[in-house]
Order: sequence, then structure tokens, then C-alpha cells
Amino acid sequence: MRMRGFITQRSASGRGFTIIELIVCLGVIMILIALLAPSLGRSINEARVVARTSLLRQHKAAALLYTNDYRGVFPYQAEHPVRAAKYWYLPMTAKGYLQGGAKAIDPYGVKLEGAIGIGMSMAMVYPAALMTPGATVNPDEMKPAPIRVSDVAHPSAKGFLFRSRVTNGDGVVSYWCCSQSPGARGEVAMADGSVMFEPWTSFLVPGVPDRLENGIGLPVVATWRGVLGIDRSGAVGK
Repeated sequence: MRMRGFITQRSASGRGFTIIELIVCLGVIMILIALLAPSLGRSINEARVVARTSLLRQHKAAALLYTNDYRGVFPYQAEHPVRAAKYWYLPMTAKGYLQGGAKAIDPYGVKLEGAIGIGMSMAMVYPAALMTPGATVNPDEMKPAPIRVSDVAHPSAKGFLFRSRVTNGDGVVSYWCCSQSPGARGEVAMADGSVMFEPWTSFLVPGVPDRLENGIGLPVVATWRGVLGIDRSGAVGK
């Protein structure tokens, strides 16, 4: 009898959770996850933005070192200004100003497209006189030219490096300029070294022609009046 009572007591005191108790615990956990998920998602997105803007700031600093060593001329290594702007990093990697390959230069672009997705404004490799309304030439006739840091009239208002392709909140990939997808924002480094994370519409300047002429006229990408032009009116003079 004593042995039977001992076994009965042990079974009662050492029992596990009942099914109802497990369901309640799981319900509480699911509620907590639902409450924390939005803030966790925002934190992750914010961390990605910080990482991407920081990377662009580093590239702008590396480009500045390059220009200091090459008479102030922006990097270019191609026979056409569009390709020169797209492959701005080639002369910098060749001279050791950027290292680590494509994944180090642009891990986000490599993951998104399998290639570097950071471009340089064509204004940094093409004469401003040929980026003026009425003075543009056929794309087949375009030739790159040495443009110097000192040629930039408004460094705080002129875009230098930018994210060429972006995703919106639904994961749809599109060109940053001129995406119609809501939430399609990308990082842009200005010529003065400041970096922002904005949609392309933030770089529309009042009074600047909103049309294209031989590919010229895209905000940041191929700014009207080149290095003499502006991509942000509120930044002029700062």
C-alpha cells in the first residue's frame, strides 16, 4: 500500500503540460510574435538602409582619394560616357582604390541582379555644354571627357553616385529613375559626400525641363547642364 501511494503521489506531482495549457502557451507566443514582427521588420530595413548608405559614403571617399591623385578628374575608363558612368569603379579597382571584387563593392546589387548596381552620374564624364537643352548630340556621337571636382558648381545639390535598380515594398525590381512603384527608394551620394535614401522624385527640381533629349535630362543619372546643374534645389548654397 505504501509503495502504491508513493507511485500515485509522484505521478501527480511530476505530470507534464496538458493540451489546453500547451495551446494557451502557443497562443501567447503567436500574439507576441504578431506584435513584435512589424517593429522587427522596420529595424531590419533600417539596418539595411544604414549599411547601404554607409557603403556609398565609403565609395565617395575612395573616389575623392582617386581624384586627388589624378589632377581632380573623376574616374572613367570607356569610349562612351554611358558606359564610363556605369563602370566608374573599373579604374578605381585597377589602381587599388576599391578592393574585394563585386561583392565587396556592392553586395546588395550582386544579390539583387548578380552585378554591381551602383552607377555614377554621366555628368561626371561628359561636357556640361552638351547636356544643355538644344545642344545635345546623338548618343552614337557622344564621347567622354575629363571632368574635374572643381567643375561641380553646386556639390551639395549635384548627385554623384546612385543606386541604379531598386525594389519597392512588394519586392518588385525596377530602375530607380524613373520608377513608378511606390516605395522604390535608393541611396544617392552627392558630390559633397552627403548620402540620402530617397525616391527619384525627390530630385525633381522646379524650373528644370522635365523632358529627355538624347538621353539627357534624368535626375542625378544625366542631369540637365551636367556638373553645372542641380538635382536638389533646397540644397543650393548649403
